[in-house]
Amino acid sequence: MAITPVKEAPECEDLSDFYSFESRRTIGRLLRKYLDENGLLAIELMHSYGHMRSLLRNDEMLTKAVHNIASVQAQASGCKHHELVDRLYGVVEEIADRARDSRDDDKHLALLKEKGLESLIEGINREAGDGEAHFMIRSALAKYLGGAADWEQKLLLLVEQAETEPEDLAMTYLDEIIAEVFDGGQALREVLGYQRNLGEALGTLSALSVGQYEKKRRPVPVLERLSAIRSRRAMPLSRSVMLDRIETELGGIKPLTGDGKEADQKAFKKLVGQLVNHYALVGKDNMISEAATSRAKSLFVKKGSYESWEKAIDDMVDLLQTKGAKFTYLIDLSDTGVGESKQAYIIEKLELIVQSLRSVTDLVHKKTERRGVIRGVAHVRDRLLATSLPEIWRQKFARVIYNLLMDYEGGQAKAAGPKEAPAKTGGKAKPAEAGRKAEPASKRSKAMTKRILASKKIEAGEYIFREGDEGIEAYMIQSGQVEISRKSGRRDVPIAKVGKGSFIGEMALIDSKPRMASARALKDTALTVIPKSALQASLGNLEKSDPFMHRLVVMFVDRMRNHPVIDL
Repeated sequence: MAITPVKEAPECEDLSDFYSFESRRTIGRLLRKYLDENGLLAIELMHSYGHMRSLLRNDEMLTKAVHNIASVQAQASGCKHHELVDRLYGVVEEIADRARDSRDDDKHLALLKEKGLESLIEGINREAGDGEAHFMIRSALAKYLGGAADWEQKLLLLVEQAETEPEDLAMTYLDEIIAEVFDGGQALREVLGYQRNLGEALGTLSALSVGQYEKKRRPVPVLERLSAIRSRRAMPLSRSVMLDRIETELGGIKPLTGDGKEADQKAFKKLVGQLVNHYALVGKDNMISEAATSRAKSLFVKKGSYESWEKAIDDMVDLLQTKGAKFTYLIDLSDTGVGESKQAYIIEKLELIVQSLRSVTDLVHKKTERRGVIRGVAHVRDRLLATSLPEIWRQKFARVIYNLLMDYEGGQAKAAGPKEAPAKTGGKAKPAEAGRKAEPASKRSKAMTKRILASKKIEAGEYIFREGDEGIEAYMIQSGQVEISRKSGRRDVPIAKVGKGSFIGEMALIDSKPRMASARALKDTALTVIPKSALQASLGNLEKSDPFMHRLVVMFVDRMRNHPVIDL
């Protein structure tokens, strides 16, 4: 049986890495035809001795799969191809051996069926060390799914476990397996049920990704239940997979309806509206904005003419109904391949939109309540500042947004001028301020910079700080990469990877509470050190000069403190 070649494959340092979601996802794509034919997920294959033995006997397929992965990894790492091939063959045999040794372990499966995933995790954590717990939990889940008759039944078993409202770690296991289901071929077609065409299927995925699936003429009960769970629980892996599928299909050439160009144009317009409403058109982890632009480029070309990327961008902007949707689409597109090649044109479009803004409410959905406006606009601003647009334009656009935020709050001070105006009482300066000029903001900023620009270098593998530590300083990453993790029971659960330009450790300094997470350098990392005294002095000044921004900072910290591990 043929394999489906992959272009990317995670580098796995030890055996346990091969059981991770990203590795299983790669295996699932590589062996898609085999898995579909046997009704399997990658997690089931890896924990089934019978299927692993069958894979080992299929010399042709195994050879092609191993050499494909070895080629991809050799190109990425510079390692020798034949050494990677030998290692991968050894890993396949090790996985088969582990599946064989665990095949008669029925007590964990019984515990899962009788008392649920939460009890299974607690039981395994009591009897096994960290190194074996993940394997044993996934092994029980794989056997649990093995009893299902079809893909819809597999998804239903996972949904039933999620409906018990388990803790975050248990939800993480369920989320990654649900993501495997939606990353499949035959699995996805079966669980989505009847869809009139590709456009409708992509709309269904978009709605599911945010928990807004609606009943149809032929409703799928398991999708209704999954959507209800997604509306109240963070499921980042399954959402990411759904958005990846939308990106892939939207950027392809398959018609959205099969009923001609006019019908496809109508379906595309509807889908774009859905993607906007479901916050799916833009996002740092996908390139749906580029895929949609590519689709617009082919859909709206006039007969006998050439559709340029500039015209496709114009078509997309015209399709979007609000200034906020247009703005976020353009800044998201700026970080794609198309965006980089058409950066000057995108900046020109952005400038026109920014000049037309009259209120920060222009950047969010209509009828958004006040707190939602503040959060939404802050997110747009942060997304803008994180793009690769030239700094002068990022700062220019961000300044306009900041000024509009001040106006929205009803504050008297504006951030447009380089100097602070002296406080007045009855048209005269207050006695305490008389005869003293306000210090320029730029001068204060430089003075603060001099106080905080101590540096620190951390070697790969070292902890910068640990969860529960007292916070005495914050850091800005100058170079390298840092993994952020939180405790869940006895385990450290990775929740984010951050790099150059990111701030870490500031929350403990803002609210004077213990560190809410651990930070470990994944690569050699250079940090700028921000002492607690300097940050708190700045916050004190901020509270006096800009109470709105001070409240916003404190609100964000409180929000992060109260979020579950999986949603950070």
